[in-house]
Amino acid sequence: MTDLLDIRGKRIAVVADPHLSFLSPEEVAAFSVQLKQLEGVDAFVCLGDLFDFWLGPGNWDLPPFQPLKLAFTSLSQAGVQVLLVRGNRDVLLEPRDVECVGGVVLDALIGGSHSSPVLLSHGDEYCLADIPYQRLRKNFRRPWLRAILRTLPWRLRFWLGCRMRKLSTSAIARKPMESMAINDDAVREACEAASCQSAWIGHLHLAATRTLHGGISLKILPAWEPGTPFETLELESVTPS
Repeated sequence: MTDLLDIRGKRIAVVADPHLSFLSPEEVAAFSVQLKQLEGVDAFVCLGDLFDFWLGPGNWDLPPFQPLKLAFTSLSQAGVQVLLVRGNRDVLLEPRDVECVGGVVLDALIGGSHSSPVLLSHGDEYCLADIPYQRLRKNFRRPWLRAILRTLPWRLRFWLGCRMRKLSTSAIARKPMESMAINDDAVREACEAASCQSAWIGHLHLAATRTLHGGISLKILPAWEPGTPFETLELESVTPS
């Protein structure tokens, strides 16, 4: 596994799959209020799909997202790390897209304590039985395709985003549930590669906790909804000996 950002020993607020949309400004406002009310944390982590779809840095200029932009900026200025994991809906997020709010974009990271590290990621990478989706996921991570999509006119990107969102919703409705299941072996292998004893993911929108083969603990976070508190990864600030 490639080098991962390691923030062990820090207290982290974690959320998954808010799917914030400029079409639902009330939800964006509610999420922004929760961000402003965060206290006693060193970092905020979104495990993917912060946005219902990401069109590019122009998203920040849309009026409904102004409260979110201000909330993230306030957090980062207060010394709280803003860490945004790419999901399937905001896969086109680039590091430069969140520099304006003091954020960092990444695909996975390590949190927890030094004695019990936790691997944090979106989770879609573990749905290996969904072969068409995994193929699409791989393509959207090709640098040349990402570069082309970012050069398209805003209106065309908006149309493509709406179209992809509609096709995704339709495809999920037709897929058998087993094709979207998490592959336990893939989670275990990722944890072992990162020297982690547990994993926190989102993507599935349903809360669950289970122990995998080898004693690896898997926690699936529910999709955020207004009024849902952020999860807190309580950490003992232990310094490695």
